[in-house]
Amino acid sequence: MKPREDTIRTGTLLLVLGVLVAVAIGLTLWRDACHPALSDRQVAAARRMASAFPVLVAELEARGVEVDSALDPNRTGLIGEEFTCLTTTVGVLSAKRTSTNPEFAALLVRWLHDLNLEPRARVLVTLSGSFPALGIAAIIACEELNLVPIVQSSIGASMYGANRPDFTWLDIESVLKRDGVIHHTSSLVTLGGEADLGMSYPDGGLETARTTIRQSGIPTLQAPDPEAQARDRLAFAEGIDAAALINIGGNQFSIGPDGCLLRPGVIAETGLSVERHGLIGWFSQRGLPIIHLLGIRGLALEYALPQDPIPLPRF
Repeated sequence: MKPREDTIRTGTLLLVLGVLVAVAIGLTLWRDACHPALSDRQVAAARRMASAFPVLVAELEARGVEVDSALDPNRTGLIGEEFTCLTTTVGVLSAKRTSTNPEFAALLVRWLHDLNLEPRARVLVTLSGSFPALGIAAIIACEELNLVPIVQSSIGASMYGANRPDFTWLDIESVLKRDGVIHHTSSLVTLGGEADLGMSYPDGGLETARTTIRQSGIPTLQAPDPEAQARDRLAFAEGIDAAALINIGGNQFSIGPDGCLLRPGVIAETGLSVERHGLIGWFSQRGLPIIHLLGIRGLALEYALPQDPIPLPRF
């Protein structure tokens, strides 16, 4: 009897799970039906994100770089190499490819809309080069909702991110602005890596990062020690009077030592500390909304987005 009972329990659990998934999908569809204008903006954001891919591929090819179809089968131009002098830490290829789904731009439109921010409110977007696709998605989502993204980026990237020395995040955003895909780029750039000062770069990485920043002409923070770097980052955040934070990736100061333990998505917790959660803690203490994009495969699973989709969804 026991095997049959186990089978019945398993079947019941699967049935309940199926019902819950159906309800979740139904609620999402109902909400979109109630907000047709929002749905239109979500589609527009996804289409804009998808339009970035041929622009980037064409730019890479013009620079003599062939897109590796084994690493980047969807030809997004946003999948970097396994290891370069700008690689700061390990990364998972399937997570990087999952992040290129234009549906993330639509999801960010939904989240930002639900925050009920005032038109033209400033949103601090902090990102490393680890998930360049999500950086594009965040900028586009803000622009679609008439919000102003203030981008603070760092040069370093984990494996398969924007870690090409000749095609960093700064190159990506510059090309996309040139071609009208996005309208906002970095207002401030840091070295990234250990202590946000590039201490963890392989040989040659620190000088490459500094040269890249210098050539970009973008204002930078390169303090003499980690404590000063943290103070300067906080001063920048305070000075822009942001109404919300979008953090993308694992920049050491942006998330602090415990930020990787936070559930990704919209963070509702208040009272998180700067010491343990970096900029996320700073915004949390002030009761300001936070969107945290890390743990991308789990996030995709939670929101029923495909894992490592080939081909990407079309809009």
